[in-house]
Amino acid sequence: MSIKNEILKKINKQITINWIANNNGTDFFHKSGLCEIIFYNRNQKEIWQIINNEGGIVDFLKHDNDQQYIEDDKSFKTILSWLSVEFIAQNIKENVTS
Repeated sequence: MSIKNEILKKINKQITINWIANNNGTDFFHKSGLCEIIFYNRNQKEIWQIINNEGGIVDFLKHDNDQQYIEDDKSFKTILSWLSVEFIAQNIKENVTS
């Protein structure tokens, strides 16, 4: 399953693409009930493709303040899950509105 499909599977009246794109991936996980670590493990390959396509890990992380929460491997995976969901939602939103 792709990240996009996982997001679309959780869309409802409270969780919309616009809401995810305009807020953040953190809230998406809280509202959807998905576990960030399980999500990361399931989507690791796609997450790293996104990171590499965006110029690498430093460039991917520098556009968000969530990197301040990275303390260990678990928090690193959590942050990458948050940011990848937000990134995909923003891409979906851009493609719908263009």
